Amino acid sequence: MPEQLIESSPVLRFPVIFLCDTSGSMYGAPIQIVNRSLNRFVEEASRCPKDRARYDVAVISFNDIPRIVQSFCPLNELQHVSFIAGGGSNISEAVLFADQLIRERRRYFLENGVHMGKTNIFLIADGYGEIVPEALTLIREQTSAGRINLWVISTEDHDVDTINGLADGLHQLVLSEDIVDDISFLLSTAFPCTCCREAPSLRITPPSDRTLIPDLDEWLRVD
Repeated sequence: MPEQLIESSPVLRFPVIFLCDTSGSMYGAPIQIVNRSLNRFVEEASRCPKDRARYDVAVISFNDIPRIVQSFCPLNELQHVSFIAGGGSNISEAVLFADQLIRERRRYFLENGVHMGKTNIFLIADGYGEIVPEALTLIREQTSAGRINLWVISTEDHDVDTINGLADGLHQLVLSEDIVDDISFLLSTAFPCTCCREAPSLRITPPSDRTLIPDLDEWLRVD
C-alpha cells in the first residue's frame, strides 16, 4: 500500500510501527492471537479525530526477511491483517529495517515542516531467532536517547534470553493463549484519548523469571 502524504501541521505527530513476527514458530495460537488482537485494535483505534491527527502508523511483518504490510498512514486508514506463519525468524534484520523506516520518516517530517514526537515500536514475537549485538546496541542507543519506546510483546512459549535482551527490563508483556485480546487492550491503553474514550482495563501475565513492570502507570505512559 502506498505511503500516505501529510500536510505541514503544528500538531505533534507520533510515528508508530507494529513489527510482527510471522515465522514458523508463531504457527497456531500465537499468530491467531496477533491477527485477532490487531484487527480489534484497527476497529477501535480510529474513532477519535484527535488520534487520527496524532498517530502515523506502519505495519511490518518479518520471518526470514522484513516486509512492509502497510506504509505509514493515519490510524483511520489502517487495514485488517491476516498473517500466516511460516519461514525462519530474522529479528535483527527486522529491527534494523524498522530503524531505517523511522529515519526516513523523520527526514520526511523535517522536510515538510511536521513536528515529530517519540516513535513507538511494538515488537510482537516469540524471540526464536538470532539477534546480533548491532541490533541490540541500536535499540538501547535509541531508547536511551529518548527517540523511541520499544514495547516487546511475547508469546508464553518464548525464548527468555532473546526477549529479555530486547526488553532490557522495560515495556514487556507476555501473552496468554486464553486471553486473546491482551494486545488490543495494551495498544488501546498506549494510545490514550482524553476526548472520546476511556482507556480499557489491561490484563497482564508478567514474565515468570523476574518482574519487569515495577510501575504499570508509568509503563503505559506514552510521551
